[in-house]
Formats: sequence, structure tokens, C-alpha cells
Amino acid sequence: MTGENFFEKKISPKLCQQLEPLIQKTLYWVKQQDWCILLLNWGFGGAAPIVPPSDNLCGTNGQGGGTVINFITGRCGTGKSTEVMNRMKKLLDETELEAVLIVPEQQTVVWETKIAAFLPENQYLRVEVTNFTRLANSVFREYGGLAVNRCDDGGRALILWRAMLSVWDGLTVYSKGIDGREDKNLPSLMAAVGEMKQNGITPLKLEEAAYRLERLDGESELTRRLYDLSLVYSAYEELLHEEYCDKNDIMNALCETLEGVGQGYFEGKACFVDSFFSLTMHQKRIMHGIM
Repeated sequence: MTGENFFEKKISPKLCQQLEPLIQKTLYWVKQQDWCILLLNWGFGGAAPIVPPSDNLCGTNGQGGGTVINFITGRCGTGKSTEVMNRMKKLLDETELEAVLIVPEQQTVVWETKIAAFLPENQYLRVEVTNFTRLANSVFREYGGLAVNRCDDGGRALILWRAMLSVWDGLTVYSKGIDGREDKNLPSLMAAVGEMKQNGITPLKLEEAAYRLERLDGESELTRRLYDLSLVYSAYEELLHEEYCDKNDIMNALCETLEGVGQGYFEGKACFVDSFFSLTMHQKRIMHGIM
């Protein structure tokens, strides 16, 4: 279906997974222009789908139930977010389903205000505006997982400093410091470790990548930095998990819960996703869990 300024494509989760390499390339192209995804979970809880059964691409029991995924893409200002709100209102008008809207953390309050102004009060109570961190809290409250010590950015910096000191003799680049101060490396190391964890890259994978790169091109500044980072990253993980977990561990735990005991969390709900420019590896796993 094509809107005036945006494009919609409806596919089943099974087909979505089969076409994932192509879809990722498409999203990479689209994200340069801004994009959003609309996921609709149809047919749970005995509710009749808004789309006709003949359009339902993923009937699971021969009764028209299942999940249909709609991708809505387009440039900024073409009405994608407005279309999401219109779809949400139509769904709340015509079914008894609840709606979950997932947006980036910095957009949560903005979307709560928009939805409150757009929907009547009785429908607004059936909508949960959330982000991935809030979603983790909601899932853990229902299925367990809140009883962990979460480490904030200040705690992460201290643990990373301890990790760096514990492997100091094995470092070749980061032991030199910047302007004679070793602690000036901490911000870049924190950012690098955070990015590795977001993308599911373990210390072992990082070390293997450095080894393969060294075999191809010989020793270089890049390979030395990768080896240093793998040492600090490994020590950081060991120290962190003695008592704490960080935000990336929480996302990983959410993925495992949705893939395990929490598989039914989204049953009877329509899920909308908007305002993201890209998704991390954990967020992609969560999206698969929603499917």
C-alpha cells in the first residue's frame, strides 16, 4: 500500500527472517532519510484482525490468527508518525487489544504528550508508551529479574579504571596515557566497551579479530589497540559481574526472558515502533522476541 508520501510493506515474520539480509540493506538506505517500523500482532486473545483473513500472511491455526508486520518508510515530515497514531486509534476503536508503542528513551516524554493529546482518555489507558529500558522493567516485574545491582556510568568508570590497572603490564598503547595522564583514556575506553557490548562482541571475539587482522596486515597501531581493548574489556566484565550488571547486560537479560519464560508477554497486544534511526543487536533480538 502506498500513502501520499510514505510507503508501507506488509510481510510475515517468517518471510521477514528469510529476507533479513535484504531488509537490513534496505533499512540502512532508509535510515539516512529517517524511518519507522510498525509491528501489528493480530489475532491473539480471540480478537478478530482488522485486516481481512485473506491478507493475513501468517495464520497459525487456520482461524486467521497470527502476526503481520508492516514496515512504513519515508523521508522526514512525510507523515509516518501521524500514520502510526491513526493506526493505533483505529485499532483501539475496533478491537479490545492493548497497544504498546516503543520509542527511543529521549523521545518517550514527547510521545506520551502526543498520545495523551491525540487519544480520548478511555483509549489512552490502553496504551503503553515505553522504551527498551522501561520495557525491561515491565517484563522483569512480571517474570522476575529486578533483583540485580545495576551499575550507573560513574560506577562503570570506576570498575573500568580498576580493570585497566589490573592488566596494566600487558597494555602497549593505553598504558601511555594522554598528556601523561592515564585516566584520560577512560572516556574512549568506556565508549568502546559499551559499543562492543551493544553489538554482541565479546572480549574473545575482539581478540580473534585482532589476531586475524595481524595475520593479514602485520602488527599495527590498530591491532595493538584491539589487543589492549580486549584485555581491558575482559577484566572489566570479570570485575563487573562480581556484584553488578550494566545497562547492556539488562538488555541481554531482556532478550533471554522474551525468548524463554516471557514469550507470552506481547500476546493480545499490538506493538508499534517509531522514531529510531537504527537498532542495536540487542534491540534487534528484542524485535524478534516480539514477533
